[in-house]
Amino acid sequence: EKVYSQLVEFASSLDYVHVLPDQFRVRVNWGGFSMVNATLQVLKYAFALDQPEAMPLDFHKFVHMAESTYPIRSNAQIRRQLAEYPIDANLMHIVKTPTTPHEDSWVSFLT
Repeated sequence: EKVYSQLVEFASSLDYVHVLPDQFRVRVNWGGFSMVNATLQVLKYAFALDQPEAMPLDFHKFVHMAESTYPIRSNAQIRRQLAEYPIDANLMHIVKTPTTPHEDSWVSFLT
């Protein structure tokens, strides 16, 4: 809630940044339907659906942000860090997992 409050305060000084009011916020589980629901809530807010007193926002994009998904370094710092690696460096860490799920896991998809 502290980060949310700070974002609301920051956005209040910018007419082109909007932070969703609390009633539109959705707790998102990565890869779950809650991501779709979050998108629907953004659109509901942006187009002022269910808000007859509000005007739709004039916008050209929206961004889903969570505490763990926005950069905590500046672009310059990120560029400097990346420049320290060779041009052909592989920065991905891949963990191979079985491609065939355990038979018990299919219950999740079928129920």
